[in-house]
Amino acid sequence: MNQTNQANPTKWHQIFGAVQQEHLGPVGIKVIPEFQIGSSPPRADMLLLQQAQVTNWTGAQRARLPDGIRDSSAGRILLELKYSESVTQETFEQLIGYLFSYRQVEDLKREQVQGFVVSSMTPKPETLTLFGYHPTSQAGVYHSEHVMLAEIPLLLLNELSDEPHNLFFKLFASRKQEKLKAAAGVQDWWLPNLSSRFSWLLDGLFKLWFSKGVPLMEAITTEILIEQGKALQQVIRSLTAEQIARLPDGQRLLKKGFAEGRRQGRREGESIGWQKGQRLGQRLGQRLGQLEGEGIGWQKGRAEIESHTKQLAMKNIRQTLTMRFNIPLEQYDKQLQPLDLSATEKLNDLAFTVTTLAEFERILAQQTILATKTQSTT
Repeated sequence: MNQTNQANPTKWHQIFGAVQQEHLGPVGIKVIPEFQIGSSPPRADMLLLQQAQVTNWTGAQRARLPDGIRDSSAGRILLELKYSESVTQETFEQLIGYLFSYRQVEDLKREQVQGFVVSSMTPKPETLTLFGYHPTSQAGVYHSEHVMLAEIPLLLLNELSDEPHNLFFKLFASRKQEKLKAAAGVQDWWLPNLSSRFSWLLDGLFKLWFSKGVPLMEAITTEILIEQGKALQQVIRSLTAEQIARLPDGQRLLKKGFAEGRRQGRREGESIGWQKGQRLGQRLGQRLGQLEGEGIGWQKGRAEIESHTKQLAMKNIRQTLTMRFNIPLEQYDKQLQPLDLSATEKLNDLAFTVTTLAEFERILAQQTILATKTQSTT
């Protein structure tokens, strides 16, 4: 499907920048699309990533930055994005010039800012050889032997690994298979933590990339994608589970709806009341039944909802702590398993807000002791 119109070209650099703003902003990384130096006109394909404070990347920031960038000691990163264009000699010349000008204007030392070329398309082997780029131990991260390019890594989005921290860059890979893998990873790892605006933006992008339709007659902007994603979610809310399952991406939408329903139910809490809670349980039971088979029935479905919700909470705890503090996924499984749903959901919320791992471990120990006492008296 042709996704651009020559008279109204889609500004993919702005859309890429908007995705990174939504993803990196919550952890204190400022993203400036179409970056401008001094009085010079802004470059459409240049973006700046800047820490709110001049320190090394924090654990939470590294959990959201892709390979290569997350390992940089510079607090400011200039990105030259090539989404629909190939990497050429001019690409590197422009970035070198921009880096020099930026350091001069901001009075920065060389080690305080680093440039990266980010390429959606994979260059031909002869192009990589021409500029001295060779693969490193990290998939998709290339370094050059040329003295002028030695400090300018090349990120190839088609080759980045499927690790959670790479996904929001990898979404913009040129190969559809890589886009699909990245989209699936976003659903598995990041879905429960997305804001409504970010969720709408991604749904609009997925619809554009993965749905069949007529060629576009207008340039696609970030706001258009957000409105399309919002409209799509409004349509989904009016469908039954059976209707959703028949859509091309029905299983993904079911999974997303279940996660959003769980978040909403937790926020409303016990004040919902039994009647409203019963209706919510029926809706969740229907969706879970769609995934696990209609033969579950209401009685078994209700019990499995609680079990499934606890497993989701445990998965969120594991993923959140792993991304924030770089610990093994299974580190706290033994302590979490005996806890009831209420304690697990409390720890799920705390995993996002605690400032240290020691603080989480202290509260986990308290919940474990409480659970042990409860079990001994029953």
